[in-house]
Amino acid sequence: METGEPKVTSVEEMLQSIQLRVAVSRRMELDDWTFELCSPFWRLYTNDRSGGFLRSGGVVYELRPDHVYLVPSWVEFRTELNRPLTHDYIHFYLTGFPASLHHQLFNRPLAVACDDLLAGLRDRWRAGLSAGHLRDWADFGWASALAQAALSTAAGQVAREDRDACLRWLTQAREVRRALVAIEEHMADPPSNARLAALCSLSENHF
Repeated sequence: METGEPKVTSVEEMLQSIQLRVAVSRRMELDDWTFELCSPFWRLYTNDRSGGFLRSGGVVYELRPDHVYLVPSWVEFRTELNRPLTHDYIHFYLTGFPASLHHQLFNRPLAVACDDLLAGLRDRWRAGLSAGHLRDWADFGWASALAQAALSTAAGQVAREDRDACLRWLTQAREVRRALVAIEEHMADPPSNARLAALCSLSENHF
């Protein structure tokens, strides 16, 4: 009997290794918001009204209530506030994406306008926020869905030539891509050649 298992293309196999993992999903009532930040995780921000700002790379981003805002990992920024508001946020990790390409494509805060899809996901997620914490699996799922949709929308706004160059890099390096990712994720303690070869299912000499 046929199992119906789908045949995965090389591009699909490569994309499967890129994973988004939500760490926290919270709500805060802000009357002061002055921080200098730079984090190993991504941030998603959305506010109930205007009055919040991000400063990064000499650019000021006004946080409008009809947008969600993504701050990629390792982007330095400052937060500011000029009136009280309700601030909802998600922190998430993006793994399996080479650091060099990540820094090339996502090096500044990203403003994503809420179309009907994003607005619906945002509202479902907000409805599940209670006492600043997730209550159950469904709430966590809506947080993940919103982060995925916002990130996919932002990725779709990257210039086509940059997206094509990224895809070529990822597919052409397919045989050793796991080793490249491991190297970039462990710069402080680089894996041995034997470990890298094993990740790629190659002998050490061939690797």
